[in-house]
Amino acid sequence: MTDSDRSDITGRHTGSAADRPPLPPGAGLNSLQLDVEQTREHLAETLDLLFRKFDVRTAARAHVPTTLAVLGGVAAAIAAVIVWRNRTGHRG
Repeated sequence: MTDSDRSDITGRHTGSAADRPPLPPGAGLNSLQLDVEQTREHLAETLDLLFRKFDVRTAARAHVPTTLAVLGGVAAAIAAVIVWRNRTGHRG
């Protein structure tokens, strides 16, 4: 295991300084706070995109013709099974 693979007891990455990008000249607490805020905004945007992508309702609304076709196919299949069972005398 190398230094860059280690983490402390809290699970935070404790890689060497060479693994991290250098701080800009004169970087202080304000620039670090700004970097954290920008990272949070980027993470929030990424999560919004992921939630939108995997939201079934949104996907169904975006693809109404496809959704209707699938639902129609399922309804037709159920109706066909009901008709077949009635014709062959199967009573469940």
